[in-house]
Amino acid sequence: MRSDFYTVSRETWLFAGTATESDGKRTQPEEDVRQWCLHELLRAYGVLIGNLQVERPVRVGTRTHRADIVMLQDNRPYIVIECKSRRTRKHDEAMKQAISYATAADMNAEFAVYTNGDVWWVRRRVKDQWVPVPDLPTFRDGAPTTDWQDILLAVDRAGPVLYWLDETVPVKQAAEYFGALQRFFHASNEITADTDHKLLWSAGHVLRVLDDVNRHPNYTGGKLSHACDGLNKYWQARGIEPSFGGDDLWEMAHHAWADLSCHMEGARDVPALDHQAIRVILALLDYLNRMKGRRVKYRAIESSIQTEVRAYIDLALKLRFNAQLPDPQDKILVQDVRDFCRPLWSEYLKERNGGPWTGRRK
Repeated sequence: MRSDFYTVSRETWLFAGTATESDGKRTQPEEDVRQWCLHELLRAYGVLIGNLQVERPVRVGTRTHRADIVMLQDNRPYIVIECKSRRTRKHDEAMKQAISYATAADMNAEFAVYTNGDVWWVRRRVKDQWVPVPDLPTFRDGAPTTDWQDILLAVDRAGPVLYWLDETVPVKQAAEYFGALQRFFHASNEITADTDHKLLWSAGHVLRVLDDVNRHPNYTGGKLSHACDGLNKYWQARGIEPSFGGDDLWEMAHHAWADLSCHMEGARDVPALDHQAIRVILALLDYLNRMKGRRVKYRAIESSIQTEVRAYIDLALKLRFNAQLPDPQDKILVQDVRDFCRPLWSEYLKERNGGPWTGRRK
């Protein structure tokens, strides 16, 4: 919640008749919390009062309960909020209650919230999981505007990549960055869900090459061959017979970059997100080609890759969540992203060095 608890005067209570008469068990300490929450939804979040309901019946199992606050979006439940008195300390139990209401068939809401005026826990439904997010979205003209932080918490495998947002990755951390990017493209997540899986497969294997090229040349040659197979299948599905491949790692890398550039020039039916994923692959192949013959194989990762990765994630967020990353010119917000993702980068490095990935913040 964006404001500390305050007591709302009884004269300005919202839904006063419904709130006090429909549930004889309700106490004023609980109602004080609900009224504070209702007023803040209107004041700080931009929720329209016509989209708010209190004491809405909800069926869980064989019993009918009443949800303290329900916010509607397009006339359907969107947010369910469970309010308890400020003395309540059974936070986990109350959060489970909010989720059970939000999950019920006659609700099927996207957000579940528990508050006692001091605690403000927000969970968002991502696929079949309820994941912690920092806050509810703000509403403009009745429609939600999603905060990028919500998405990064829900899909934390993007965090290590976006730690380097608009930054040059130094040589000594290039391999780690490619490893984080490879895991991002290979992992099944909400951000990449709308990209053709053959392109995700190809991007992931190019990144495996970049992550390991200094150590296992035979292994990386095989992985680039897999990437070429994925690109061949992608274009074949569009009626084009490409010939990605080659006799060794460097020949494959060169031909893959040249052929992919050629196919992109004539592409007309490639979806926007696929198009941007291919631009990422082209930037990665260009980096790989420049490694040939270098005494020190890695070099700093600058804007050619970073710009394309940013554009891919930004487009995916817009298409999937109606959200976007901060403008690159807004240095303060860009730094906020980096600070937000710093712990996720640290956790990723621990996992890479043999520790467990904990990733998502509580």
